[in-house]
Amino acid sequence: MRRSAILWLMLGLGAAGPARAASGDVYNDRLLSREYHRCFAEDSSTSGMGQCLEYEEERQEGRLNQAYRMVMTRLPAARKAALLSSERAWVKARERECERVYRDMAGGTGDGAARLMCRSVRAAERTSWLERFR
Repeated sequence: MRRSAILWLMLGLGAAGPARAASGDVYNDRLLSREYHRCFAEDSSTSGMGQCLEYEEERQEGRLNQAYRMVMTRLPAARKAALLSSERAWVKARERECERVYRDMAGGTGDGAARLMCRSVRAAERTSWLERFR
């Protein structure tokens, strides 16, 4: 079975929420690391996917924090304050979205994986945004 098909099954194909972002888009796992894809290819079971996503969340959070620190070091004080405010708002919005994703799947075998996928993909997106921030 193809990886994307497994991912859809895991996240509840057609379910309102877990596999879909607030905008209605499917989470783009192409933003995730090669290590995640290699891990998932080695063990695509429910527990394997959860383990891969736990590692990926750590990886993406590390990348996000590094990108944020790098941007903050080169900004003047006024822009630092604006970015800090933006980052705080983004963190709250991501937590609300990913918690909603988890609640939508609550009790299912994919609830934790859905939250981790949400957090990992959103962190990867924000990292990309920060890396382009001027």
